[in-house]
Amino acid sequence: MKKSVMSALIKAAVCTTIASVYAGATVFFKDSFYFRTMLSDLKIGGKTVETVQMAIDEKGETFKLTLYGRGVHKDKLLGKDFQLEYAIKEDLNKLKEEQNAFVWPISIIKKSQLDVTEEVTFNEKELEEEINELSYFKESKVIDPVSARIEFNGVEFEIIPEVEGNKLNKEVLKETIIDALHNSKRVIDLEESGCYEEPKLRQDSKEVIEAKDTMNQYIQTEITYLFGSKEEKVTPEQISNWIELSDAGEVQINEDKIREYVAELDTLYSTLGKTRQFKSSNGNMATVSGGDYGWQISITNEMNAIIEALKSGIGIHREPIATETSQEYKEEDIGDSYVEINLTTQQLWFYKDGKLITSSGIVTGDQRRGYSTPQGVYRLKYKQRNAILNGPGYSTPVSFWMPFNGGIGLHDAVWRGSFGGTIYKNNGSHGCVNLPYNVAQAIYNGIDKSMPIICYY
Repeated sequence: MKKSVMSALIKAAVCTTIASVYAGATVFFKDSFYFRTMLSDLKIGGKTVETVQMAIDEKGETFKLTLYGRGVHKDKLLGKDFQLEYAIKEDLNKLKEEQNAFVWPISIIKKSQLDVTEEVTFNEKELEEEINELSYFKESKVIDPVSARIEFNGVEFEIIPEVEGNKLNKEVLKETIIDALHNSKRVIDLEESGCYEEPKLRQDSKEVIEAKDTMNQYIQTEITYLFGSKEEKVTPEQISNWIELSDAGEVQINEDKIREYVAELDTLYSTLGKTRQFKSSNGNMATVSGGDYGWQISITNEMNAIIEALKSGIGIHREPIATETSQEYKEEDIGDSYVEINLTTQQLWFYKDGKLITSSGIVTGDQRRGYSTPQGVYRLKYKQRNAILNGPGYSTPVSFWMPFNGGIGLHDAVWRGSFGGTIYKNNGSHGCVNLPYNVAQAIYNGIDKSMPIICYY
């Protein structure tokens, strides 16, 4: 019986205690927010309206935003340094009144997040100044990102990996920070937030791998130029200098470098207009400069041909495309078929395949009247039968007309009774080379456009 009484007394005491606790807590929560209540990022459980308002007012002042960079690098921003302030539009008293104090036990097991509109203000200029002062932007510590690149190693092209670097995009960082302020975030992982400037090209990207393969195909293109008995073969290393990877990961062919290469070939092998040492029929060495005879590469056409060869993979094994050609691809390119004119002795010789076809005295441009025939090595432009030569004060028919320097050419001059000697000094032509009929005929019948005409003093 005594045990039953004791048990009843204990139960009564427990119930009384629970009732007292419940009643006390109910009174407490009439003035305070439930346990486990959150207002934005503030824990306001058990706090009065006045205490919560003070916490809101102090939030901006005590706010600290921690920034984690690559590696173990971190920095922070303090709200007080840029006048950060927080406020809520809703009335705290009304929010408190909506809370039913009698059901406070629910808050022990269930979190409550008050639905409020948080207003954030700060001094943007001061925030920018604080961002600029972050350790991440110290010049000595900034490493720029570098894209993956493709380099020639002497045998083939290989991919050089990118450099990540640690350079932040200031505009992205600022936007990320402002978003954190508006959402009461206390930590930013700069890597996860995409604040770093990234390399444009990465070693494992499809375009870089494909570009490397394309460039290795280009250097396998066989390009060989023939210059008579000589040849110029383009090496893979030379081709490697002509191709490069663009910022967008595309293979680019550098036209200027190819043009430069072709121009170097032209300088090495071109004979157009060069000064030549020529062994005359009189046995003397004559120096002849000027004229339009010689060999010259068509630089633009040949550059385009190389580009096409690289792209198609179809090589080149030939003489270069030329704007002008000579009889032979060598320094002494006059060959053994030519017309030789000694302007001093007024003599002409015509050789074909090394054999003298004809020779004669001649009459060239009148020195006294300023019509002297210019020296140089020229090419025959064309030949014409029964032409009429027109000029200031004359119109003369000829049977054999062979121009080689503008309006200057070889032709018969049946009106002359003699040739050679000093006739040209006072009774010369207007610049043409006057010939006896039979000599003009012999030259006309044997000459073609590939043969040079050499005029020298």
